[in-house]
This record gives sequence, structure tokens and C-alpha cells, in this order.
Amino acid sequence: MNLQYKKILTFFSILTLLFALSACGNKAKETSSEEKEDTSEEVSTSEDEETAVEEETTTETPQAAHSYIFDSNWETFKENFAENANKVRPEISVINDYGTKESLAGLRHDGKIKEGLFVSVNMKRDNPDKIGYAVVLGSIDPNEDPNYADVWLCSGTLMMTVDSSLMPEEKQNIAAHLKMATHLQDNEELVYQYEGVEYKVTYDVGNAGKDVVEFSALQLN
Repeated sequence: MNLQYKKILTFFSILTLLFALSACGNKAKETSSEEKEDTSEEVSTSEDEETAVEEETTTETPQAAHSYIFDSNWETFKENFAENANKVRPEISVINDYGTKESLAGLRHDGKIKEGLFVSVNMKRDNPDKIGYAVVLGSIDPNEDPNYADVWLCSGTLMMTVDSSLMPEEKQNIAAHLKMATHLQDNEELVYQYEGVEYKVTYDVGNAGKDVVEFSALQLN
């Protein structure tokens, strides 16, 4: 039991690290943007003092728009997934094409990372060039299978790939609601909606001691 507890803490720590690293690039961009805003404000202030007539400039900073992967195709999705996964675990960064098939939702692209670990996306039926749904599926033995850690790392990577503008605290909040990196109950299903995306985790006890974990992200209309 103590070993399992340590494993859970380790996996959640890795997820936290993954989320933190993904924010580095965003913070660098924000710093550059803030410097430009400071320079712009100084020029504006100088002009106001000279003319004393111009209108006051707005100081409110507009809320950052979320950057979704849903407007991209399968190839772009794989590239973004690899970029995010490489920050923590390069071994799970490559998605190999496993096949395509028609589903009720639309054309589905299936990819395989390694044995028992898959990533798929469903394209929108009314727009086959854009993604509507993405999922990580893992077959694991929670007591000893190393896939247990990789399933959750892939899930965290998918979360970042779906919405690259999420801040670390937002990702950690989603992960906490979905009890990611913890042991779930048989047939347990957890759903959390945030910023136009429905995230879902399902856990099923399978055959021959192998359980199935599924993490998905669906664009809401």
C-alpha cells in the first residue's frame, strides 16, 4: 500500500512538472508582451502631458484567448503532442499511425505509442479537416505495469495539446477534478467542463488483470 501511495505521488509530481514546463514558453511571451506594453504606456503618457486633450488610454488587459487544437488536422495534432511530451518523457512523444476508420462521429485517426497505449482523434463530420474529439487509451496493470505512469503522462500531454493556453494552475485543477494519477474505482467515470472543452476520464477493470484507462477531450458547441 505504501508503494502504491508513493507511485501516485510520483505520477502526480510528474504531471505537475509537465504542466509547469509547458508554461515556460507562455511566460516568456507574456514578459515580452508586457515590456512592449510598458514602452507603449510611457509614450502615451508623454503625449497626454503635452496635449492635455487626448482621451485616456485603456489600461485593462484583454483576457488571453484560448488556443485550441480543434481547428487543426491529424498531422498537426501529432506534431504538437510530440512537442509537449518531449518536455518530460520523449519515449511517449511519437504517435505512429495505426489506421483510419469511419465512426458515428466522423473519420477517426488511430495512433499507437507503444503496446497497450493509443491516441486517437475524431474529425468533425461536417468538417473532416478539423478535430472534434481526442482520446488517450491505455491498457494497464495498476500494480506493476509501467504503462500506468505513461497513461497519465499521455493524458496530461493531451490536455496541453488540446488547449495550449492553459496555465499550470488550470491544468492542475482539471487533473484534480478528474483524479488523474490516482486509482479509480471499477467503471468510474469523471467529467469536467472547462473553457469550452469537456474532459473525461473512465476506468474499467478488464480481463486478465488488465484495466483500461481512457482520457478524452471533446470540443463543446
